[in-house]
Order: sequence, then structure tokens, then C-alpha cells
Amino acid sequence: MSDIISEEVLIDELNHFRYILTNYDFSEISNIVFFDVESLNYYLSTHEDNPIERQYNEIEMALNKLSPYLPSNISNDTIDVLSELLSTERYNTTLLKEHLIFNIKLDFIERVKSIHTDEEWNKLIYICKRLREEKCLEEFDLTE
Repeated sequence: MSDIISEEVLIDELNHFRYILTNYDFSEISNIVFFDVESLNYYLSTHEDNPIERQYNEIEMALNKLSPYLPSNISNDTIDVLSELLSTERYNTTLLKEHLIFNIKLDFIERVKSIHTDEEWNKLIYICKRLREEKCLEEFDLTE
């Protein structure tokens, strides 16, 4: 049996995630300008526990808690292809699952970044709550 978080915890985690993503404090590096990706990579490799790394780690931890309740935009065509791949013995299902979860997380990040109103945010929370409810029904087999 998997652990399903409560609706209250789900809402708190979603709000925390949104805050981390949109309001993270980068004031300790406010005087740094990265001219290109190489300079950013150099900074990241030479400065441990920097705010960019901390934000990434916090986002990753939040997404790991939320991943079972995140909506995704996986098309029917993609589902058909995945079903076909899973029916072959040559495909690594663990790798496929990790890849899908990664893409769902990226999609969710972009979705949250595109939200500009409380109404949009509340709609997304509602969708995540519904996904949680469906997971509860599946887990406790209350559909029969």
C-alpha cells in the first residue's frame, strides 16, 4: 500500500512548491551576471551550496512528494506508443517510468510558471486534488 498524502498536505505542498519556484531568494548573488551557460556551469561547479543549487534541490524534493498528483499532457498517441513499447521484452520499463515522471515534472514547472492569477492557481490545485481522490479510490478499491 502506498502512502497517500492528505488533501491538506497536498495543498500545503503545492503552495510551497509555487513559492519556491516563483519567489526564491537569490539576493546573495544579486551582483553576479552570467554571460553564458559556461559561466553559469563554472559558478555551479565551484560554489557549493549556492542558491541556484538550493532552489533546484528544494524543487526536486517538492516534486518528488507531489509527483503522484501532478496532471500531465501526455497525448493518446504517446500512450499508444508507450503501450506498444511496454509489450516488448527489450524495453526497460524502469527507465521509461523515470523518463515519463521527469517530463511530467518539467511540464508541471512550466504550467506553474505560466499561472498569473489566483483563479488559475486554484484550478490547478483542484485538478491535483481530483487526482489525489482518484488515487485514494484506486488504493482502497472503493470503486467496486
